[in-house]
Amino acid sequence: MSLAGLMAHTLQVYRNNPTGTDDYGHPAGTIDPVLGTHPARFQHHNSWEDREGRLVQVQNWRCYTTADVDITEDDMAYWVEEARLFEILVVEPVANSTGTHHKYMMLQEVF
Repeated sequence: MSLAGLMAHTLQVYRNNPTGTDDYGHPAGTIDPVLGTHPARFQHHNSWEDREGRLVQVQNWRCYTTADVDITEDDMAYWVEEARLFEILVVEPVANSTGTHHKYMMLQEVF
C-alpha cells in the first residue's frame, strides 16, 4: 500500500503568534490555525497516569504526513476528525534515494 493510502486522517497546523508581553513580562500571544489541512496518519504509541499529587494522563502519539507540510517543534498538531490538539516533541524528515519522502512526528497530549 502506498503512503497516500495510509493517510486516512486530517492534520491542521496551529502556530504561536506572539502579540506582546503579559503583566509579568513573559511573551504572550495566541495559537492560531495555519490555513489549510493536510493528509496524515495518527497512531497511539503509549500512555500513563500520574496519581501522586494530581490526576494526569499523558498520551504519546506518532503522526506521519507528507514532506511538503510546513511544521516544526514550535507548532502544535490538531487532529481534525477527533478534535485533539497535540504538542509536537520531534519532527523528523524521512528520506529515500530521491529526497524527503514524508515527515514523522512524535506528539504528546496531556490532560
